[in-house]
Amino acid sequence: MHDIRNEIKNINEIVPIPAAVTLILSQSINKEMANEKLIRLIDTDAVLTAMILRAANSAFYGLRSGVATISHAVMMLGHAEISRLVLMYDLKQRVFTLNKDQRDYLNRLWLHSISAATTARIIAKQIGFPTVGEEFTAGLLHDMGKIVLAQHFSHSLTKSLQMIEELGMSDVEAELQVLAISHDEVGGILAENWNLPSVIVDTMRYHHNVLLAGDNKNVASIVRLADLLSERWGLGIGERTEEVSITDDPCWGVLAGDNSSIAAEQFEAFEENVRMEFENNQAFSELFS
Repeated sequence: MHDIRNEIKNINEIVPIPAAVTLILSQSINKEMANEKLIRLIDTDAVLTAMILRAANSAFYGLRSGVATISHAVMMLGHAEISRLVLMYDLKQRVFTLNKDQRDYLNRLWLHSISAATTARIIAKQIGFPTVGEEFTAGLLHDMGKIVLAQHFSHSLTKSLQMIEELGMSDVEAELQVLAISHDEVGGILAENWNLPSVIVDTMRYHHNVLLAGDNKNVASIVRLADLLSERWGLGIGERTEEVSITDDPCWGVLAGDNSSIAAEQFEAFEENVRMEFENNQAFSELFS
């Protein structure tokens, strides 16, 4: 069996994200980068500026006053949140310059990533999870390991997708059989290469095994639940062909165990509330799709 682990570690920039964006992402969580630097970076790109302003004025944030400038957007939403929007914009540009033979797959993967990020934010809000927004970033990046497979190991990816479709295997099972490593572990390696915070690394690595995420299991569980709901709503990438019982997934147990408000609620009612909120914010997702 072809083990690609060493090859992945030797690829310097599997998905070539500029150092500036990586710096913004890492330091925004640690609150170390000055707002002025972020504003200057955005102001150099007219398309990015327009997209940030449209996002800031969308129902997703519910601001009562209109946002007319980037400096105003940073003041209203905060450095970290604007940094996440910059990351979304940059990733979108770069994902679609990758393997043209996998264009349809990459498009579905990107839509799924946006859906998971948006849904993760809604779930965190619904359950009252104290957060500085890391669930959104983790949701956006959780399946980046699949981009590695599409870009550098497309033949193996195609083979694993066939196994998922024909044998009803999960994506993790198929990838392990074909590559001896699954996309979540690839994502963990990628996150470490990017020097991302541990909550992002652990979510990318353990979103299929949230109980292994240690102190970050709550964020990993929020992202996993968002992942499953997106798949259920037709915004997935075909992780498996069989119906998934979400309440049987460990992510639901983690969240229900720590949040009495959802433990006492029927899952169907919880899902309906999340889905309604997601649909109300469809315009936000479409800005980056």
